[in-house]
Amino acid sequence: MRILQAAEQAFKDERYDQAIREASRIPKTSILSGKARYVLAFAYLGRGVKAENLERSESDLRKALEFCDGDDKELLDLIKKALSEALGARAVQMVNGATPYTQAEIASKAQKMLQEALIFNPDNENARKNLTILRQNP
Repeated sequence: MRILQAAEQAFKDERYDQAIREASRIPKTSILSGKARYVLAFAYLGRGVKAENLERSESDLRKALEFCDGDDKELLDLIKKALSEALGARAVQMVNGATPYTQAEIASKAQKMLQEALIFNPDNENARKNLTILRQNP
């Protein structure tokens, strides 16, 4: 119980790394494992949203999605929207950093990322617009 309380407090204080460490210590067989997964989902969401590195952001948001069991639709929607935004931003970053030699390969990867972004959030207009641009400029 103390471990979970420490994890929850760390999350409230926006110390996401500590919240993840503490909540991860709770065994899957524990009666508290459901609450620990909930804290983990929120902590990975918080860390992913605040991450300056887009790869890290995507990774953390995917972990948040893994720990979100779907019972909390609002949390699930938040994670999906954040992941959609991160994927869209990563795709743009990849395309902007492509060289003439890597452009075709990068464009293909970026298209897949933008398609995935739209699966997570069909209302992501930036991803839709960027995907259309990539498709029009092979």
